Amino acid sequence: MPLIERAALLVLCVAACTALHEEDVGRWNWHRENFGAVSTVGFSNDARRAYVATKRGLLGCVSAKHGGVVWRRVLAESSAVVAVRESGNMVIGVVEDGRVTVISTDGVLVWESVVPGFAEGTTVLGVTDEKEDLWPSVVTMSRARDVVTVVPIKIDGSDFDWEPPVSLDLPASDLARACSVSAKGVLHCSTTRPDASGALRILTATLSFPMARQASGSPWTESTVAVPAEQLANTEAFAIASGEDSAFVLSQRIGNTAAGASCIGSSDANRHWKAPVCLAITGAFDTDRWELPESASSKLTGAVDEDRFGAVVAGWDTAGPKAGKAVFLTEIGALVGTSAGRVAWVRDDGLGAVDQAEPIEVAHAPKDAAPDAVSDEMLAKIHSSPLLAYEELIKRQLTQVVNLPATIVQQAQDIFDFVAGEPARRSESTTASGDFGLSRWFVLKSVSAVYCVTSEGGSVVWQLAAAALVPGEHRGHALRVVKVLKSGSSDADTPPHVFVLVRDATAGRDFVAQLGLGGDVKGVRALEKTIARAAVLPAVTYRDEHSASDFQAIILIADDDHVFVHPEAAAASGAGLSGVGSHVFAHIVDHSTGRLLGYELDLSGAVGELKLKLAWQVQIVAAEHERIVGSSLGAGSPYNYIITDGIKVHGNASMAGKNQVLRRYVNPNAVLVVTAVPPGVSKSEEDSGTKRDGYLVFYLVDGVTGAMLGSMIQPNAVAPVRILPVENLYLMHFFNTKRRRYQISVWELFEDTDVHKGMTAESTTNMKLLYSALFGMNEGKTFSSYESAPPKIIPSAFTFSVGARALAATVSERGVASKYLIAALTTDEVVSIDLTRHLLANMNDGISTMSWAPTSVISYNSTVLLSDKILTFPTKLESTSLMLVLGNDIYFTRVTAGKPFDMLNEDFGYIPLVLTVASVTLVTFVSAALSSRKQLTMQWS
Repeated sequence: MPLIERAALLVLCVAACTALHEEDVGRWNWHRENFGAVSTVGFSNDARRAYVATKRGLLGCVSAKHGGVVWRRVLAESSAVVAVRESGNMVIGVVEDGRVTVISTDGVLVWESVVPGFAEGTTVLGVTDEKEDLWPSVVTMSRARDVVTVVPIKIDGSDFDWEPPVSLDLPASDLARACSVSAKGVLHCSTTRPDASGALRILTATLSFPMARQASGSPWTESTVAVPAEQLANTEAFAIASGEDSAFVLSQRIGNTAAGASCIGSSDANRHWKAPVCLAITGAFDTDRWELPESASSKLTGAVDEDRFGAVVAGWDTAGPKAGKAVFLTEIGALVGTSAGRVAWVRDDGLGAVDQAEPIEVAHAPKDAAPDAVSDEMLAKIHSSPLLAYEELIKRQLTQVVNLPATIVQQAQDIFDFVAGEPARRSESTTASGDFGLSRWFVLKSVSAVYCVTSEGGSVVWQLAAAALVPGEHRGHALRVVKVLKSGSSDADTPPHVFVLVRDATAGRDFVAQLGLGGDVKGVRALEKTIARAAVLPAVTYRDEHSASDFQAIILIADDDHVFVHPEAAAASGAGLSGVGSHVFAHIVDHSTGRLLGYELDLSGAVGELKLKLAWQVQIVAAEHERIVGSSLGAGSPYNYIITDGIKVHGNASMAGKNQVLRRYVNPNAVLVVTAVPPGVSKSEEDSGTKRDGYLVFYLVDGVTGAMLGSMIQPNAVAPVRILPVENLYLMHFFNTKRRRYQISVWELFEDTDVHKGMTAESTTNMKLLYSALFGMNEGKTFSSYESAPPKIIPSAFTFSVGARALAATVSERGVASKYLIAALTTDEVVSIDLTRHLLANMNDGISTMSWAPTSVISYNSTVLLSDKILTFPTKLESTSLMLVLGNDIYFTRVTAGKPFDMLNEDFGYIPLVLTVASVTLVTFVSAALSSRKQLTMQWS
């Protein structure tokens, strides 16, 4: 190797070090236990505990005194728990599909079973308490036959079994009926619409064995409740809700599901109906449709901030001698516990329904904290002359060496403080949160609210219900938060703007609200159409007068393909739109026709009349029984289906075999679509006589040109499929029916050119690859789908011991650190796996096992329930990524790719380091002086 290349390598190795002190470790690791979307709440017999059931199959216990979680258990991942009741020292939970689980009051599973005879079209009405003539019973109703069935659960010590069921036929009626059952075993059924006289017919029966019957021979007694005339005009339907020993008739107003229910009649324990006096609703009922009466919600008026938590929509309270405690549910999913009419605690369980997060750096690092990005000019120098590249490298390193004295002085100050027994006097700008990008705020979105939480401790900075993001006249409508967008600023020290897209289903229009980092609403724009897709336009900016900075505009695409640019000032002149019109693409996966559609921005119309036009379409589904089951665009939501061509990406050479080096093919515009063929269907006409197991087909399509980049059939595989794109990798997680295990298939994409010979023959290419590995070769280069050739795909496969609910990968600023796979498992754990190591070890085209050590469980002793999504973010530390797990729970921590090579231990030897650097410097100058004297003596002699 020439002397100049050796010198360049030596200079590269003397780069200044940025590291994290061990005292900063452990501050960014937290876990929020949530319940999510609540379906019903029940109380213990002594009213000290409340049992919370959710629509995601979770049943838990909280303290009725302070709201703390006592225990939680998942009964069914995909079905709602619709009834819960404590009987003796057991808790009975019933899922909407008929599964029954008995749990001890301390959270231990005791018994599981399915209600005998439970079939499709059957609804669970509730669970009765144990009494003298009746075991605890599950009460169901068959809507097809108008039959109520009571199935008792016989409890004999620790043994449980079903008693023979008893059926009650409802009297014939031309009107539909809604039924509910109280804890005392009183069954109420009400017609959902009044009869010709304007009255609701109420049927009541007391459950017992044998069934008590009236003088007429029927177990039912009938009564009527008159509906006020003003209720008839604005009511869609009526329902009935049962308490401990009473019932309430509710009315639902048309087109309003937020707070539009009112109570028109109630009965006491003696079944005497009265109107319109109503108390707080108790018992289990469908909170999606039937809400709390206005008289009950008024009890909490002024006690709960409706801008933060929304209006109260449901409630459950205790009865009998333990009366006085209640739990209320608000619009955003928060639980409010009260005692004697006063708020005792509030749980932000709406965070259990978060589906999107946008990171915001609060403490901005200095602009010279990281080396400058590689420019096109620098790349040109490498191509033209390696000597000029060496010169530029040396300049960059000397810049860091100049700052070395200040670093040494700071370290000496730390040493002096340590010897003196004083804490290190490092300012905030040199702490982890200032220098390393670990301090973030996350703007989280659920269906009904927007939250802002910190990365340090997970505390909620602010939260806003959807009603607080729209004009006052729209409050009380059916509102839904659709998407959150973060608009970056050209000034690194200026925080970004946050835009929230809110839908008013009642009025049929959308709103765009701009929020400050303090949670204040700075402006709201009403849109005349509903928005289908939204994204940030980096090339189009607008001027913010308050901060005097330029911010990125956002593009909003309506259902009819009409395009809005927000703020309006950004689109007033059309400046910048012509430059990005051919670089904005929207995609739709049409499941009905099995096509992938690509649209581009049409700039042919006047300003303010922008539209999308169809650019290409690809017929994905080819077989009769084939159907699309997933894509890399996202599952089910069309709001992420926008990408832009011309994105700067990391990419460099990578080993693709024992004697082969290929350059990574990193296409940010590629879309992976997965289809499934069920078992028993032939793969082709040639083997039509042979029935096959189910299989999956993977299609890789360029999102800009619509070109097919590759496809593959995966036999013996069934959905669901988890897809994870990572630079030049595509990971697909599914279940292999032949191996009876989960499997991860990996596609590695490379440019179809071998550069191995160039590495050994040309010093220019050698330097390019060296510079690429150290500084990111393609950081200043943009990828274009129009100029790229199809990639070479190298597949590999791994068995996976358990199922994964969500997948992600670590990210870093420079792309130097190894890639680690982050997986949220069905065992409620989060693990990290060295993806690079497994890929290098699996070059023999076989199938190996992707395993992990117990130390790779990054959730430690935390149980992260029902995870849906994992988000990772880079930091200033190359070895460290931030990880945020969303789902029923929220879990945040830092993940290191391998060993934290840029972290200093507490016992780091500062004094030996300073002495070593000083000694080397002294020896260098002395050697230089002696060498110079020797050369001078040789010239004179």
